[in-house]
Order: sequence, then structure tokens, then C-alpha cells
Amino acid sequence: SRQSPACAVAIQHALDDYNRLRPTQPIHVRMGIHVGEAIQERDKFFGKTVIVAFRVSALAAAGEILATRAVRALTEHEGRFVFGPDRSLELKGLEGRFVAASVDWRAISRSREPVAT
Repeated sequence: SRQSPACAVAIQHALDDYNRLRPTQPIHVRMGIHVGEAIQERDKFFGKTVIVAFRVSALAAAGEILATRAVRALTEHEGRFVFGPDRSLELKGLEGRFVAASVDWRAISRSREPVAT
């Protein structure tokens, strides 16, 4: 969805706040975002979209949000997100190459909502 990058940015900002308060116990997560149809059975999701998102997140660095070209195409016109250069990715178990770019979450304004710690 179009809200995925905003959610990922908010999470990275919250973790950044947490890490500043607890520098000896930092938490860093890597995130991959993809958009598409998924198959849902009860509380579990399946399908190629889920696999792509999982594989992209595995290639992200600690503290990085890596978004596929499909996510970028959905959100780029809004001007809310700052993307780095495109990276060509080979995703394990999937044919072809995929394109993704980092979301520069540090360049995006923080939400006005307080962060729970």
C-alpha cells in the first residue's frame, strides 16, 4: 500500500529515538517493501509478493528501508519520500532481476506524534 513507506519511516524514527536513549543497547532493523497481491489464509500471507518483500528485506542493511520500483512508482509523485539510486537485485528463488532503492528516512520529517518508549 501507499502507507508502507510512511509506516517504515515512522518505525525507523522510533528506533532512532530509542537508540539515542539507550546507546549501549541499540536496535537496528532492515526493512524491505514491495506491493502487490498476496494470498491470505487466516492470519498468514503467501505468494510471490510476500516472497519478493522478504527477499528484498534480506538484502537491506541494518537501519535501511529498501523499496522496490513498484513501491517507488506508487509514491514518488507525492514527493513525501526521498529515494536513493536504483539498485539491481537478484532475489533468491525468483527469476530475473528486480530494482529497488533505499528510502532516506533520515531526510524525512518526523511525525508529530510522540514515540512510546
